[in-house]
Amino acid sequence: MQKTILTILAILPMICFGQNYVSLVQDTRGFYTSGWDNSKNGQPIKPFSMTTPDGKVLDSNDLIGKVIVLDFWSTWCSPCRELTKELNNMLQKYNGENFLMIGVNFAESVKKGNPVKYWQEQDYKFPMTINNDAYGKSIGAGNPTVIIIDQQGNVAGKFDALTDFRAQEIETIVWKLMEKPEMSSNEMITLNNNKEYVKAIYVADEIMKRDTLAGKQVISEKFKALLKISQWDTMDLMDKVTKESKDKELEVYLFDAARVIAQAEDLYPKTYAYGAKLFEILISKYSYSDSLMVNDFMGRCYFKSGDKDQALIAAHRALTLAEKLKQQETIPYLKGVLDYYNTKK
Repeated sequence: MQKTILTILAILPMICFGQNYVSLVQDTRGFYTSGWDNSKNGQPIKPFSMTTPDGKVLDSNDLIGKVIVLDFWSTWCSPCRELTKELNNMLQKYNGENFLMIGVNFAESVKKGNPVKYWQEQDYKFPMTINNDAYGKSIGAGNPTVIIIDQQGNVAGKFDALTDFRAQEIETIVWKLMEKPEMSSNEMITLNNNKEYVKAIYVADEIMKRDTLAGKQVISEKFKALLKISQWDTMDLMDKVTKESKDKELEVYLFDAARVIAQAEDLYPKTYAYGAKLFEILISKYSYSDSLMVNDFMGRCYFKSGDKDQALIAAHRALTLAEKLKQQETIPYLKGVLDYYNTKK
């Protein structure tokens, strides 16, 4: 029954959002994790000449035409070790003529480890270089820092520190440069279905950059991805949009955001309670009390938040509306919802 409840969806007409709304939810690629720096994007990387333990020189001038990832790390830095391992696993598929990742050993003297031995033990599939302190300091590198360089030798992204989604953020920039994916709503849906949430957000932002009247589907898919990355930050963003959106845009936003929460799985109870609050605003401010869909979705949010009493009230209201409107196909479903809520503790 639960699967049935979650999969029976009503279809809304496709609508467009105004430019104000889109600008608020568009460029949030820096908000869901810290340490993302795009201030140097598009600028030439400071030239470098780095040496591997066996004496091979990796010169930036010789690497034009490749996508380069500079991974600043040290043996004493546990976040560095973790990030390097993740990147090695994620980016191996790109190893070849057009891509190179370099393990840039940096600030090793802090604890005087043995980077060459460590690298050999890990059996990483890309080169590492030594004696890079002067260059690292000159560009403000830390432990860890990762810089992505595009095929023209320009900075495409700089990331400091380790976060839960740091490796995916880096992989997303490399993916864009290497694969030049289609920036479309279909691509975004596929990425969400594959649980590639950072890429889905990136595609959504790119779509909204070129189309200030981005469709409801784009916004919905972006909210789905954001909820998987940080529910708390997503709710903060929703609060911001609620305060700053124009009245008609806000009505559309509230329904769309709340619907995404109602249909999502495995969120925190507080997030579902937040979704129920959005539906309550729709009812009180925009006269949605007679909306069967709003009451059904609101009941889902209350139930998933742990508030069974409010869930039953909303579900009963939805059933009453369906009976009043003589929606014979919907009535059995809503009776099943009520039974399901009643039988669960």
